Amino acid sequence: MGGDELPGWLMDAKQPQLQVRVVAPDDIAGATLAREIHHSLAIPGGHFRAHAMVTASESHDTEELLRTMIRQLSFSGEMIPQVLGDLALHSDKTGVEQCLDNLGEVDLVTTIVNYLQDKRYLVVLDDIPINSAWDCLKDALPDKRNGSRIIMITADEAVAGAWFSHNYRSVSEEGGLVGIKPQRDDLIKRITKEGQDQFGVIAIIGFGGLGKTTLAMQVFESLKVTGSHFHAYAWIAVSQSYKVEVLLRSIIRQLSISVQQIQHVLQLSASNQDIEVVEQLLDKMREEDLRRTIIGHLQDKRYLIVLDDTWEISAWDSFKAALPYNRNGSRIIVTTRNMTVAHTCCSHNSFCNHIHEVQPLSTRQSMKLFCNRVFGESACPGNLIMLTEDILRKCDGLPLA
Repeated sequence: MGGDELPGWLMDAKQPQLQVRVVAPDDIAGATLAREIHHSLAIPGGHFRAHAMVTASESHDTEELLRTMIRQLSFSGEMIPQVLGDLALHSDKTGVEQCLDNLGEVDLVTTIVNYLQDKRYLVVLDDIPINSAWDCLKDALPDKRNGSRIIMITADEAVAGAWFSHNYRSVSEEGGLVGIKPQRDDLIKRITKEGQDQFGVIAIIGFGGLGKTTLAMQVFESLKVTGSHFHAYAWIAVSQSYKVEVLLRSIIRQLSISVQQIQHVLQLSASNQDIEVVEQLLDKMREEDLRRTIIGHLQDKRYLIVLDDTWEISAWDSFKAALPYNRNGSRIIVTTRNMTVAHTCCSHNSFCNHIHEVQPLSTRQSMKLFCNRVFGESACPGNLIMLTEDILRKCDGLPLA
């Protein structure tokens, strides 16, 4: 991530929605980058009114992660009394800590949400190891369309994909694209080939840890940054335990569907366009209403939607019903471990369909990626070559799995 572009992204008034920048460097570079951003740009009284940096690898305990965030956010000492009222009977450190210890996960999340409701915030999440950490933290970070920003550093592509599904911007260093760039370029060429106005599905297939999400993310990000081929973009992480309505609402938010369109589906008067009212409407919409809203918005648009980590045919059936089969050159990218799912997604009659099988890295590519991540450079120290080669033989083309 270039330092010159970071301040502009953090303070871009034209992008008021909550955004996350996902960075995938080696561990040392990532931690250093996170601390530099936090200490140099998150200044009380400046652009961001609240800031925190949480290192998730220090604890897999979700409640402790939330307590750490509260301690960081309460730098001025007013947070606990302000949010908890009668629960915070003491202003001294011992009282505050005792109060935090008595709060469960739901109360901790509520505390953070209440405090951040009217604030533009910057949160740095360093070394996020597992999706459950994201599931815990995401509910505590509200999107009030006020320019708040999150910077996350993770080496796990599944975690990055989960963040990316919420319309957050992801940035990966070129060094992490070993073996990915040629495949990315080939898929982009296939997707944007002129004269292919039929609807098409690209299924990216491969077993866990092979780089399906990373490849899809690179294709999606490259096309979105260019911004000239498709009119609408959305990314959702389906996973094994998905809720259709939750993910359909995510698509609507990412597509920036207008208040008028939502109210039209619900047959309401278009009198109130406040974002909080919109969120209330979305929460009340049934699955069929959500589908109709998406279809109405996408019907005449060339769109690109990614369904990441799709495990079951039933999941594909649930979401394809909300995505119109228009003749505008629209594309859906599906990542899956299941060849049956891949074939089902591509079963409708279109020459634009394609199944892409991700292959394990070659020995040379594995060595390069492993050394980039572990040593910070593509060359392996001479005294560790034999040990590294032994490790890579056991990894069988998956050096980061």
